[in-house]
Amino acid sequence: MKKISLKAMSATFLAAALVVATISVPVFPQSKQSNAVGDVLFTFVGQARFNPATQVLSQFGYLTYVNGVYEIGPIFNPGPQNETTALFTFYNEAVAERLINNGPLQIFDRVGTMTIYLDTAPNGNFANPESFRDGVPVQTSEVRLQSIADTLTGSLTVTSVNTITSSDFFSLGPHNFLLGKAGQKYRRTYFGHVNTPAPPSAYIAGFAVGDLKK
Repeated sequence: MKKISLKAMSATFLAAALVVATISVPVFPQSKQSNAVGDVLFTFVGQARFNPATQVLSQFGYLTYVNGVYEIGPIFNPGPQNETTALFTFYNEAVAERLINNGPLQIFDRVGTMTIYLDTAPNGNFANPESFRDGVPVQTSEVRLQSIADTLTGSLTVTSVNTITSSDFFSLGPHNFLLGKAGQKYRRTYFGHVNTPAPPSAYIAGFAVGDLKK
């Protein structure tokens, strides 16, 4: 049986410790963000489409602010800051668990998934929803949401709780980032206007807040 010297064991342990330290870095390493309850984690603009054949509601768009990333470098390519230059996009799909009618209000409870992408060659186009998920996934989450639509005014209010299921390191310039860790939660609140006739089914915009610490 081959003997391992104490010196070699110490070196192996140190290497393992460095690996653990590397993967245990805080959310948004090298940034100055705060993850206190109520802090804005990101803001976004998007649209929604409902497919009556599959009963799937898709929401897609781009992030206009990302806590800890925005403070270090641009999150848009040069040019107008819109879907065509946004480096961070999102796409989520959800199905309804129930619909409740209350006077002019239509209340949907939905569950689904959401993915945030980094697209270093942005080409967002609301006429082509798939353009918002052709980047590299940097965070996925399970979503539970409630949407409230006023059928008289067309106004839309939505609250969702996202539970992160996976998150991958990514780099922008010399900096590395991580958008949360599996098991962490955040809350999205957004507002919109139902569009008739579709598409899109609605125009939406909002923000996400919460404490990303377990």
